[in-house]
Amino acid sequence: MYTKTLTTLVSLQRHIQSRTTLKIAILSVALSIGTAGSAFADLITNFGTAVLDATGTVVVSGNGTTGGCINWNGSTTCPTTGSGTYTVVAPSTTPFTDGTSGTIKNLNFNVGFPDTQFITYSSADGPVFFDLTDIRTNTTGSAIGDCTSNSQDVSCTPAGSIFTITNGPADPKTGLVDTVTVSLTTDLEGYVNGSGTNYNAANPYLGIFTTQAFSGSIASVLATIQSNGSISASWSASLGPQPVTVTPEPATSSLLVLGIGLIAVGVRRRSRRS
Repeated sequence: MYTKTLTTLVSLQRHIQSRTTLKIAILSVALSIGTAGSAFADLITNFGTAVLDATGTVVVSGNGTTGGCINWNGSTTCPTTGSGTYTVVAPSTTPFTDGTSGTIKNLNFNVGFPDTQFITYSSADGPVFFDLTDIRTNTTGSAIGDCTSNSQDVSCTPAGSIFTITNGPADPKTGLVDTVTVSLTTDLEGYVNGSGTNYNAANPYLGIFTTQAFSGSIASVLATIQSNGSISASWSASLGPQPVTVTPEPATSSLLVLGIGLIAVGVRRRSRRS
């Protein structure tokens, strides 16, 4: 009888130890999941719009599809490193202040995203960073707009291209279109602190970069970029926040699933006991 009692007590002790170990393990997992991501970026408190004006010229080299780069500081060398500068102008809103400046990294085409801290800005509340997550490309398989027209105010985005080329107004004296602009659209994630890449804790932004009008036409720009030539012009940009869809961070979601699973186990055990 004593032997049986002793065996029962040992078995019960092992069962208790096993359950205690399981609880400790679950608690450790929950704590590690709950704290994961604490070093990630934070949202921008006041995420307003910005209008950026170049302090120099931009050189666009290549066609943006098979190669090339953008040098915001006027260099013609690709691939590129370094950065250019910009000035914030009206009608920008908080956290951007008119007359202040920041930096923008030179961009090599056909490189992986995100390009972290692509744009940096020192606001009154501290440093603000924007990671480049995408450059929008015409993926329809055919040109958008009219890429053969010499008419004024006509736009063309070639198939597979990141560039939209727009003819300017006609010269009133000659009736000819002799100016053109080139633009591209980017997706950005803005944040403060941290190192980025955790984009549930960042503000999605749309950035549209445009050259100022320079001599040429859609046809001349197409000929230049298709031959991997370069275009030099001054530039400006507008940044604006996109609608935010709030979703739980991956760590929070995992912890939530774990909690629901433990609740279900507890309910099942109580049902068996009753």
